[in-house]
Amino acid sequence: MLLLISLLSSSARAQDVVLDRMLAVVNGDVVTQSDVRAARRLGLVAQAASMDDDTLVTRLIERRLMLLEVARYAPVEPTAEQLAARRTAWLATLPAGADMATTLAGAGMRESGLMAWLRDDLRMAAYIDSRFTAAAQPTREQALAYFREHEADFAVAGSTPEFATVEADVRRRVAADRRASRIKEWTESLKQRAEIRIIR
Repeated sequence: MLLLISLLSSSARAQDVVLDRMLAVVNGDVVTQSDVRAARRLGLVAQAASMDDDTLVTRLIERRLMLLEVARYAPVEPTAEQLAARRTAWLATLPAGADMATTLAGAGMRESGLMAWLRDDLRMAAYIDSRFTAAAQPTREQALAYFREHEADFAVAGSTPEFATVEADVRRRVAADRRASRIKEWTESLKQRAEIRIIR
C-alpha cells in the first residue's frame, strides 16, 4: 500500500512538470519553445506576433549569431539612460493597464532577463549602425540614378519634382535599402559559417 501511494504521488508530480522543448541548436546554444513563447508574448522580436514558430525560430537563431559576432568586437556598452529609455519604449508596447511583473511571469521571464535582452538590443543596434549605416550612404550620382529609376514614387499630383527638391528623401531611401541589403548579406554569411541544427 505504501508503495502504491508513493507511485501515485510520483506520477502526480510528474504530470505537474512541464518540460521545455528544444527547437534548434546554434553553435551549441539551445533555442527552446519557451524562448519562442517569450519573444512572441513580450514583443521582443519585431512582428513576432504575426510569425509562425519556424519563422520566429529563424529570427532567434539570427539574433544569437549576431550577438556572438558583436561580442567579438566589444562594442561600447549602453548607458544607464539609454537602457532606461529602451525599457520605457518596451513598456509602451504593452496593452493599456498591463502589469509588467504579471506580463513577464506569464512569459516565463524575470525582469533581469528582460533587461539583459534590451541591453543586447542596444549593443547590436550600436554595432550595426557603426558597421553598416555610414557605408550605406549613397553618392549624389547613385541617388540621382535611383531617382530616375523611381520617378513615379516621388510624383505629386502626377507631376515629377526636380531632383534637388527631393534629394534628401531620395538619399534616405537609397541608404535604407543599401543598409538592409548589407545586413541581410551579413546575416546569411553568419548562418553559413555556423553550426545550426533544427529539431523537428
